[in-house]
Amino acid sequence: ALPAQMARVMPQETVLRLKGGKGFSSSMGFNSIIDFTTREITLLDTAGKRYAKMPYDQYGEEVARAIPEMPAEARAAMPSMKTDISPARVTGRTAVIQGVEAEEREISVSVEGPAMPNMPPGPTVKLVIHLWSAKPGEVMRVPAIRELTGYSLWSYATMNPTAFMDKMMKQLPGLGSAFAPLLEEMQKGTAVLRVHMDMFMPAMAAMLQRMPAGGNPSGASSDPNEPFMQMNQEVAELSAAPVPDSVFQIPEGYQEAPA
Repeated sequence: ALPAQMARVMPQETVLRLKGGKGFSSSMGFNSIIDFTTREITLLDTAGKRYAKMPYDQYGEEVARAIPEMPAEARAAMPSMKTDISPARVTGRTAVIQGVEAEEREISVSVEGPAMPNMPPGPTVKLVIHLWSAKPGEVMRVPAIRELTGYSLWSYATMNPTAFMDKMMKQLPGLGSAFAPLLEEMQKGTAVLRVHMDMFMPAMAAMLQRMPAGGNPSGASSDPNEPFMQMNQEVAELSAAPVPDSVFQIPEGYQEAPA
């Protein structure tokens, strides 16, 4: 499972509120307001009481600018990496999530690098992603699902998440486009209510097995066939209650700042 130190920096809760062509998101101490009509995003720093407003297209560039430069050696190895994404597979499994009937799809993403001595063959990293989406019939039965599905399709059509990924991953040329099928699958059809991801890193497990036992408590038991990390995300509350207009306004006392 995800190590405790990593769990502390991962968002434990995300709130999403939608109304009148606007969306409000809250996660990790930062809030954002998106206007789907004007294609603008406003970032709100709740601790520092600051805000930055910009076109959504510029947002990916600002995120990329904040990411530390990749070492030259790592950049040089990127052309030898190969990313493959399998078509989504309907598993036939179903579940009821927050009173909504959902069905599961599975997608596999593998990243292969050059062969290395004393390392197991196969992908360097493999992700197995399980997406639980509301069944099509639930769109008409559940008002909140109907609204959420509409906004999901609208945001995908107007915000171009693939271009955003390409900008954000400018240090990894082509990787954003490689994940386009996954982004499209997550936005296709009805709202996603649950995501489970297993990350396998057989090369890392092999390295841990070779480390001295004293400085590596999990090395001897590292199994390349077991997930190196697991992540879960699930809708915990779903409501169609009215959202006040004030949610989509910059709070009083906030000062404008560079993105």
